[in-house]
Parts: sequence; structure tokens; C-alpha cells
Amino acid sequence: MGSNNTDVKNNESKIIFVGDGNNQIGENSGPVNVFGSDKSRITKNEGVVSIIGSTNEIIYNNGKNSPVAIVGNNNSDVTGNKNKAKVNVYGNGNSTIARNEEDSVITVLGDNNKDINENSGSVSIVGNNNTGVQSNKNLVIVGHNNEDIRNVSDTFILASNVINVQSNSVVLGNASAGKAVTEVSNQEMAGTTYNFAGVASQDNGSVSVGAEGKERQIHYVAAGEVSATSTDAVNGSQLHAAYQDIKLNDARISNMETKVDRINGRIDVLNKQIHAAGATSMAMGNLVQAYRPGQNSTTVALGHYGDASAIAFGLSTVADDSKWGAKISFAANTESEFGAGAGLGYFW
Repeated sequence: MGSNNTDVKNNESKIIFVGDGNNQIGENSGPVNVFGSDKSRITKNEGVVSIIGSTNEIIYNNGKNSPVAIVGNNNSDVTGNKNKAKVNVYGNGNSTIARNEEDSVITVLGDNNKDINENSGSVSIVGNNNTGVQSNKNLVIVGHNNEDIRNVSDTFILASNVINVQSNSVVLGNASAGKAVTEVSNQEMAGTTYNFAGVASQDNGSVSVGAEGKERQIHYVAAGEVSATSTDAVNGSQLHAAYQDIKLNDARISNMETKVDRINGRIDVLNKQIHAAGATSMAMGNLVQAYRPGQNSTTVALGHYGDASAIAFGLSTVADDSKWGAKISFAANTESEFGAGAGLGYFW
């Protein structure tokens, strides 16, 4: 139905045209349904080809049991997709959706998406101007202007303008970036090693909500379990509670440090006093004693102990009959302490 349809030949299946200017529809072995104008080079396809729209061209050499559905205008180069690959394009100006693997399901919903090549599994693109989506497996992109998404698997992108996408991961938010997983299983703190639950791995992937210089806050996070085996996220109120406890412990430690400082001060004073007492004892112990009947003596002695010094002065006497003796002494030390002693003796 329509005009100027040319080169419709060597097809082995049912061909339906509704529109004008369609040409080079040849060597197809699967049904071809064309609704619209200006289709060209729809050739050598072995599966069902359904096109609704205008100026779609070069739908070529798609494999056996590989249905191609195009709804829109100016889509081109849907070529070389392998056996049992399913290609669905809904939009305008999408091009080079090619060489996708067997049993893959390629869905493009949007405009001007290009170079969707050599993918496997399920690859879905919803958005505009996504380019260079190649050699991926099981990928979802919802966003615009994403480029060079290559060699990743089992990844979900809800973002535009992303970079450095990783496998097994989720990327959220405009201009976000993926990042390789850092595996952390333990941490040493103050000489003690703490083991962590839920060790990350690249096989499990990561979730990114921003990029360097474009970090984002996550709001309205419920309080998570805090335990040795928990892998929950915690929120600000939990950190605040922990910080309050830390501040209380800091205050207790500060009070303890003050008490220890006081004790240390007292010990220092006691040490000085002990040294001074030792110096005083040594000085007084070295005073010379009168020893003959009727003899009197006046003596001076010095003493030193630790970092203290002392001086002592003494008087002593012995009775004429040698039966009695007496002694008195005085001392002062470098701690400004003074001492005195006296003694009386009977000899027989």
C-alpha cells in the first residue's frame, strides 16, 4: 500500500508495506512489516522485522529467530545481531545497534542513542544521547548523555553523565562516578585488631551516589542495628549518641588525669622531703661526740642525699666521773626544714 516501492525481491516470507518510498527490501526469510515511508535496505534478515515510522534504514543481516521492532523515525544501522537476539527500538535517531550476542534482549527507549554493540543478556536503555554501550551483560541505563559504558555486568544506572562504571554496582544521580570496591575486613586501633562483618568484594559491587567534588548527602536514614555482626547503615542520631558517650568518657579521663597530676605532684613533694630528711639524718649522724671524762665538744657536719643537702650543729659533754653524757644537735636542709635532737646517757 503506497507508492514508489522498489527492489522488493528474493524474500521468502510475507512482506507488508504501508507507506511510500520504501526500497531495497530483499532476501529476508522472516516476515517484514513496514508502516511508514522512506525505508531502505531492509535486507537479509532471518527473523520478524516490524517498523513503524519514517526514514528508518539499514536494517540488515539480523540472525535467525532474531525479531527486530522499530517504532520511530530516522533509526538506522540495526545490523548483524546474532541468532535469537531480540532488538526493540522506540524513539528517533537511534543508530548502530549491532552485533549483539545470541539470546540477548536489547531495548532502546529514547532518541539519538548510538553504538549499542556486542552486548549480551538483557540490556535496556531509557533516555537520550547514550553512546558507546558495548560488550556489557545485563545492564540497565535510565538517563541521558552516558558515554562509554563498556565491559560491565549486572549493573544499574539511574543517572546521566556518569563515568567509571563498575560491574555488579548501582550508580545514582547526575554526574556520579563508579569506584572499584575497597575490601576492608579488619582495622587495628590502639594495638587491638577489630574484625568487621560484611566484607565488601567486587563480586558484590557498590552503590555510588556522587563523585569526587560532587558528594551527596543521604537523608531520612532509619537507625540501624549497632552490633558486632551488624551490616546496617547508621544515622546521625546514632553517631551523636556515641559522641556524647565519648565526651562523657573524655571528661572522666580528664578528671582522672587531674587527680593523677595531683598525686604526681604530691609524690614529687614527698620525694623532695625524703631526700631532705635523708640529708638531715646524714648531717646529724656525722656530728662528732665528746668521749673522755670532763670533755666537751662543739661540732658541725654536712649531709647530702638525692638532690637535697643539710647542715648540722651539735654540742656534747661527758661528766668528770665518766658516768654521764649528754648531746644536743640542730640541723637545716635545702627544703627549708629544720630539725633538733637531744640525748642523755648513763655509762657503767
